[in-house]
Amino acid sequence: MSSIRPPRAILAAFVMTALVGLAAFVPATASAQTLDLSVDTALGSGVMAGRGDGETVARRTPLYLDVQTWGVIDGDVDTEYGLGLTMQLEGTPALAVTPQVRLLRPVGPVSLFTGLGVPLFVTPFTRLGAEVLGGVIYDLGDAFALLAEGQIDVYFAGSDLPDDGTVIQFNLGLGGRVRF
Repeated sequence: MSSIRPPRAILAAFVMTALVGLAAFVPATASAQTLDLSVDTALGSGVMAGRGDGETVARRTPLYLDVQTWGVIDGDVDTEYGLGLTMQLEGTPALAVTPQVRLLRPVGPVSLFTGLGVPLFVTPFTRLGAEVLGGVIYDLGDAFALLAEGQIDVYFAGSDLPDDGTVIQFNLGLGGRVRF
């Protein structure tokens, strides 16, 4: 049985046409993107409420430490993209990761912010939710700032949630920021 092969000339013409077509989409001048990084740390707690087994339960949120790494692309200081780690320090030690995005509005040495995140506890239990956050950053110079933030987290899936309920947390955190 013989196999059908295109002649090498046709194959070479196809490759050259594809390369010329791709070259049409490459900009004439190349410029590198910049990435400015900062790290926020905050210690906080709050109130959590949940419904399960026909009753509502409210208690204090365990003390936590947030460490968030933020990136600003091409000097767009109005938008930050981040990844946070939350370490629950009281009760059962736990770890969560939270991809986030937030919008900033600088007003002198103060920047107000609001944002969204998706917290996911990964150990020793699982918990998935949505987060709305807001706060203020007070610049102390080019490299350091103070931070105060509030978060509302709604957890709707996970191994430690009631079968028919969700958990809502209202947290406040205080900390600082280091810019690189």
